Amino acid sequence: MMYRNQDFIYEAVTNLEKLIDIPIDIETSRTNYDAILKIKNIQFVVEAKSAMRSSNQGLVLSQLEKIRNRSNKPIILIAQYISKEAANQLKEREFNYVDIAGNAFVKKDDLVIYIEGQKRRTATLTNQSRAFQEAGVKIIFHLLSESDNLQDSYRTIAQKVGVSLGSVSNVMAELEELNYLIKTKDKRVLKNKEELLERWLVEFNTVLKPRIIRSRMKL
Repeated sequence: MMYRNQDFIYEAVTNLEKLIDIPIDIETSRTNYDAILKIKNIQFVVEAKSAMRSSNQGLVLSQLEKIRNRSNKPIILIAQYISKEAANQLKEREFNYVDIAGNAFVKKDDLVIYIEGQKRRTATLTNQSRAFQEAGVKIIFHLLSESDNLQDSYRTIAQKVGVSLGSVSNVMAELEELNYLIKTKDKRVLKNKEELLERWLVEFNTVLKPRIIRSRMKL
């Protein structure tokens, strides 16, 4: 699947996965739904929204009800932001949800997840930023090497680079927060590209190059 402005699905799922310590499978190459999640062998159809708040909660609830009426699988709303009032409405109507910070309400059979009070992590430009650790250096190289690579899905990036899906989600989120990446309606665009390249060169020589040399010496 090529890029759609729904990368927050991966970020939300990654953050929830960390909080509950249960693996979550995600499949986005579906046409009828935004994604399919699998938690403990239970499949959920995903409806993705940028936000759910008082101004649009009636519309979102109506859309979720329509999906529930036509699907034989439970529904889960994934959004970048869900207001407290909207979250209460979702729980009252027995709709599952996850926001980008990992706050969640998921209830199906023996599976019960309820998390609140989580705040979205904000990246800072330090040497500890994941974007500039080993996986991040590899991902940034992939993005810089070919312009088309920037539009790859997170899963495709993970497969091409050889890193985890969670690493891709975390690094892309940090690049956006650090003002190196912006998202339009239908594509991603790199900002401050020269600065990013300079930072990548420094971190490549510091983080990755020594490991490559050590690996070759062992051979």
